[in-house]
Amino acid sequence: MRLIAVLMLLLTVPRLVADDAYDSWAAGRPAEALPSLHAAAVASDRWDAWLDLGLAAAAAGRRGPATAWLVSAHRHAPHRPEPRQALAALGSPLPRTWLDRLGPCAWPGNGAVAMPLALLVGMGLGWSIGWRRARGWALIGAGLALLLLLPGVVGGWMDGRRDWAAATADTALLDASGRALRPLPAGTLLERVSGPGWAGHVAVRDLDGAFGWIPAADLVAAP
Repeated sequence: MRLIAVLMLLLTVPRLVADDAYDSWAAGRPAEALPSLHAAAVASDRWDAWLDLGLAAAAAGRRGPATAWLVSAHRHAPHRPEPRQALAALGSPLPRTWLDRLGPCAWPGNGAVAMPLALLVGMGLGWSIGWRRARGWALIGAGLALLLLLPGVVGGWMDGRRDWAAATADTALLDASGRALRPLPAGTLLERVSGPGWAGHVAVRDLDGAFGWIPAADLVAAP
């Protein structure tokens, strides 16, 4: 009984904290909600928790951290339009994604029918392996379901591979000698790229294609 009580307490406390955070946000004090929302996002690592955190930061006027957290929401669920819409509203739109290019063709692999289609693929393959009767029809059905799934699945995978980040404070893009190439205002979208880091700096590319380095600390958002 004590164990059950402890578990119930552990499940209830985060919900109460989250409720307090949303109450502060609704009362016009979004900055007060950030620590609790950040803790909830880190604990759950859900895309919608990062989205709420980014939206609260935007409401609090913290454009740099808001962009970084909205980018995190997009990275966790590249098929969801909400993070991309929020980034566009914040003035930091992502470049056109693979899912944008695929349009309606991507919906079966990301929408509500994705799971039934995946089950149909599995059942069709299982039937064709385990039974001879109607094996051809089972393979045809599985193949059609797979064709419907593939565009959305592959497009989401391609979008998720891009390691987007954001400048959380006003900073600058640097060359290998540490000379500033161009200023990067807070909220500037960047893409981490493979490259040698130096003295706490990471390699990035901005949306114009300019390559350089930025202090790693300027990509970290804190509530």
